Amino acid sequence: MAKSKKKKKKGIDPLVMILVIFVFFVAIIILPKLISSNTVAMPKGRIHPNANFNVMGDENAPLSVVLYSDFQCSHCYNFYNGTEEEFIKEYVETGLASYEFRSFGNGMGPESADAAAAAYCAGDQGMFWEYHDVLYENYSYGNSGGYSEDNLLKFGEKIGLEMNSFEACVVNGTYADRVAQDQVDGKTDGVSGTPSIFVNGVLTFPGNVPFEDMKSGLDNVLANQ
Repeated sequence: MAKSKKKKKKGIDPLVMILVIFVFFVAIIILPKLISSNTVAMPKGRIHPNANFNVMGDENAPLSVVLYSDFQCSHCYNFYNGTEEEFIKEYVETGLASYEFRSFGNGMGPESADAAAAAYCAGDQGMFWEYHDVLYENYSYGNSGGYSEDNLLKFGEKIGLEMNSFEACVVNGTYADRVAQDQVDGKTDGVSGTPSIFVNGVLTFPGNVPFEDMKSGLDNVLANQ
């Protein structure tokens, strides 16, 4: 009587396994990044009283506050998320202070300068501060591509800029010289890092400060005028 032959169990084809691993990698790692790259975080509840290009507030206010900042600077990002909003509500909105933003050139690299120039381009359409806010809401550090030209244009589209003129301004580097001059002016005035805050022409807060500390300093200036 002939012995029946046992069928050998086949293992998983190595090519199939490689394909499964690749699909898993795409689904778990790459796909979320592609999805997130198409989303833009938007600010909520930010106010810009009497905004005029990169300045807001009453130009005749008793306090003139000038901020040198860098869109890639983590301390500047923390200032945006903390002290700045309270300062605007208590001092700028109430007419006690005007507030001007100046970039610090390419302090942390080319994406710092590119982001600042794009913000000035948005200012041509009266939306400097809206663009300033969306840059920080989508904060990117270390010239990692977060402020690539494509993303800078995407931010402009998201906040409702007229894109033909905005894109031309960004692509042509219209404000590159101004951004470079900001850095020259800052260094001349004694800025060595960001954020640096001047009050009535004096470097008063060389770094991020809690709101209560800034409030104390501002109130002291007001009391001695």
